[in-house]
Amino acid sequence: MADYRLNQPGATIQEAIDIALEIHGDLADEIAAREAADALLATKTELQSEASARQAADAEKASITQLTGETSRAQAAESALGGRIDAIDAKIPSEASSSNQLADKNFVNSSIGTSTATYISNNGYPFTSVAQLNAYTGPHDNNDYAFVVSTVAAGNTVYSRYKYNGSTWAKEYDLNDSSFTSAQWAAINSLMTSAKTQKLDALPTASELATLFSGKQDVIADLATIRAQAAAAYVKPSGGIPKTDLASGVQTSLNKADSAIQDVSNKAEKDTDAVVGNVAEFDASHNPVDSGIPAGNVAQKDGFYSTLVAGASQNLVGRGTVEAGVNFRATGGDADLGSGTAQIARIKGKTVVWNQKTMKGGTNLSKTESGVTITDNRDGSYTVQTDNGGATEEVYLNLPSTVPYVANHKILIKGCPAGGSTSTYFYFAFAGYNAARETGNGLIFDYNSSFTKASRIYVESGTIITNAITFRPILIDLTLMFGAGNEPSTVAEFEALYPLPYYDYNAGTLVNNAATGLKTVGFNLYNPETGKAQILGGQTNGYQITGAYTALSFTGVSGTTSTITPDSNGAFNVTENGELTVTGGNESSTCIHLVWSGYRNGEHEAYWESQLALPITTITGKKSGDTESSIIFPDGMMSAGTTFDEITMTKAVKRTRSVNLGTLSWNYNSTYGGFVTSAGQLTGVKSKYQGICSRYKFDGSYDRVTDKECGFIYNTQFIVKDSSYGTDAAAFKTAMSGVYLVYELNTPLEYTLDEPLALGYRADDFGVEAKLPADTASAVSAPLRYDVQYTMNAVDTIRRLPVNYMSKESMQSFLTALGTAMNGTWSMAYNDENGQYTFTFTPNE
Repeated sequence: MADYRLNQPGATIQEAIDIALEIHGDLADEIAAREAADALLATKTELQSEASARQAADAEKASITQLTGETSRAQAAESALGGRIDAIDAKIPSEASSSNQLADKNFVNSSIGTSTATYISNNGYPFTSVAQLNAYTGPHDNNDYAFVVSTVAAGNTVYSRYKYNGSTWAKEYDLNDSSFTSAQWAAINSLMTSAKTQKLDALPTASELATLFSGKQDVIADLATIRAQAAAAYVKPSGGIPKTDLASGVQTSLNKADSAIQDVSNKAEKDTDAVVGNVAEFDASHNPVDSGIPAGNVAQKDGFYSTLVAGASQNLVGRGTVEAGVNFRATGGDADLGSGTAQIARIKGKTVVWNQKTMKGGTNLSKTESGVTITDNRDGSYTVQTDNGGATEEVYLNLPSTVPYVANHKILIKGCPAGGSTSTYFYFAFAGYNAARETGNGLIFDYNSSFTKASRIYVESGTIITNAITFRPILIDLTLMFGAGNEPSTVAEFEALYPLPYYDYNAGTLVNNAATGLKTVGFNLYNPETGKAQILGGQTNGYQITGAYTALSFTGVSGTTSTITPDSNGAFNVTENGELTVTGGNESSTCIHLVWSGYRNGEHEAYWESQLALPITTITGKKSGDTESSIIFPDGMMSAGTTFDEITMTKAVKRTRSVNLGTLSWNYNSTYGGFVTSAGQLTGVKSKYQGICSRYKFDGSYDRVTDKECGFIYNTQFIVKDSSYGTDAAAFKTAMSGVYLVYELNTPLEYTLDEPLALGYRADDFGVEAKLPADTASAVSAPLRYDVQYTMNAVDTIRRLPVNYMSKESMQSFLTALGTAMNGTWSMAYNDENGQYTFTFTPNE
């Protein structure tokens, strides 16, 4: 600030300084005062902030105090509520039971959605056919069920239950409205008694009747007439009754008997041709030939069916229990299945080493050379083509396969169709030119050191293939598969068990009897619901079709479709299994059936099919002492050599066990020249060893095992010889992973089944039987093997005997009765010179 004195006139410098000092002092005091005031203001502000903070703290404290009170009250309430909840929870059960109403809503809703079943009817009645059921358009959902009513050939009404699976109606089972068949009711109502049965049993046998009544018409006269004539007034001459005094009918009969009846009392057993005549039978081309059987009669000649293939439909009837090995085969026997039933006595285990060693290409093996193109289609098939000039020299293509050289193994090759010109061919073969080769029908040969390790497609020089031919070759080691001595001897025998033309590659896998059931079809193979018939190929006498049809088309398992044209008798045949489609057929007349001994003259039988459940891999039972049941054969029923697992109606016996060789300890034994393991690692193995291996032929001759074979060294060790691994036990053990051995148990394991098995099934002569499930190219199992007994039809056997047959004993009984009626005695004597009988009447004195 400026002091007014400094502005006064005449002020000295000293005065100015003094005034300035005075002002400075004042300023200093003022500054100090102001600083004090500022400090005081800052203190006041701080105090105000602190006061505000304390006020806020006091407010928060009050809030905390209030919250603390609230928390205490909440905790008290929670504690009280928790106690009540615990009390309630103690009274609530943890799971649903019959004494409470708990339920999982999601489970209940799911169960209702998946299990609810509604009966579907045809306006309150069962449906009259499957077609009518399939045509039903009303509301229906998963698990809904319906019944289809039909009448079977036996005359019974059958109700078949079907269930809807969400997309189709599937048959579950049949219900019969009677515990007896019509045939059984007829027997019950026939008034047949034990006394009558004894009389029937006392009647002459079929062979006795057949022996003396061969071609002897009118031998037996009317006994009542004879007695009436004998009782009439007649004065007997003193010298007896002359033959000329007999009734003309008696004279005629005696004349015929005198000139015709021959002594066959001993001859019949030695030469059954002595009792036959001249009924026609048919050759393979369905032309009639003289069979030597009496006209108008069905075959009686022993061995008449001898041309039937073993295991197909041979003389099974009347021979007790027989063994069957079924994939798909003809049923029964000589039209003698009386009641149409069969009974399985026991199901047998069966293990085979399934192998198909021609691999799919995978890499391009195609080649074009010398006018020939062989194309690898990389799906197991190959296509062969030549140019217009044909092959200028021999061309071959090595196929990938894993067949090791094993001396004397039987090998099957098939799949190559006949191709090329008449003098030159292409073929599937081993080794060099004209070695083991297959040109369309398959081939079984013994493998030996002269064969190359690879199989080949050959095209000979000069071969011309105008249209490309595609085929799938297969190669199977039969000795490995079935065991030495058990191999099929023909390609047809193999195809009866494994009929598909092609199977996927498999180096070797043990497959067991793992059927789920047996399907049977009757005499008539034509199914009117599908318009098709499933038929067997390569049958000796083929098939006959009768009744309505306009066209036949056949699709074989190879996928080839062709038109079938039957001959004038309706006869036809096919070379492979497959499906026959019938156009224009109907349920009332169309009939397709196997032909064994001649045609059936247009006879028609209704189509039927039936299934017997055999759930082998899920059957349960208990061993003695067990409290819990177990699945007995989860991997199917096995066999090893001559021993096998077994199932009867109430029992099961497990006689075999399998082991993965890769799980065992191995070492190389230079003394024996192979890889050995202690037999003790094979739990429960029997001292007399039997086995089958998925990679190596099993040799039961103890220490004689050779390369690529396995077996036992006396009773101490199991050995495998395979030179491919040298002496490297570790490499061998690694290679054995997944290689299985089935061996015989020292002590069989016996089980009692939880539920008895129903082993009776419907069967029909001339019908077919098929294993379920059916084999496919990629899923193969062992045949369904069992012992079966077919019911004999004694009624039909007697009915088919010619009416003019009479046994020697019956003829003698007749002559005795005739002599009594004529008051005398008839005698019968055989003349060795002319081979005839003579009859002499001697009157009573």
